[in-house]
Amino acid sequence: MKGKAHPPADPGGGAVHPGRRASVRGRRRGGGWDAPDRRGGPAPAAGGAGVFLLVKTCTLFGAFQLLLEEGDYRRGRKLEDQRNEAVSTIYWCAVTAVYLAWSFLSGDWHITWVVWPVAGVFWG
Repeated sequence: MKGKAHPPADPGGGAVHPGRRASVRGRRRGGGWDAPDRRGGPAPAAGGAGVFLLVKTCTLFGAFQLLLEEGDYRRGRKLEDQRNEAVSTIYWCAVTAVYLAWSFLSGDWHITWVVWPVAGVFWG
């Protein structure tokens, strides 16, 4: 070991390996130089108020649409959704059956996942 320098000591007690950063485990609990700033300021409060107002407004808007039967809550739309639900159930069950059959018979699980994006494109 003549001519080789020893790695510097780690504040946590261990040795620092070349190419790795020193651990600061021992300094975090004491509130030293790397302790997080917990003051916050006005930005988190403004963000919280903005999210509150957005959620409140969207909830009221959705309730009014439901009560007035507008948008997605139209009576005609409800009938369309009931018809599409039966077709959707049959389609996705068939896609699942094809996927499982293809995967179990071929054993190519790393390739057969392609069924899902293709089925999604055809469904859209």
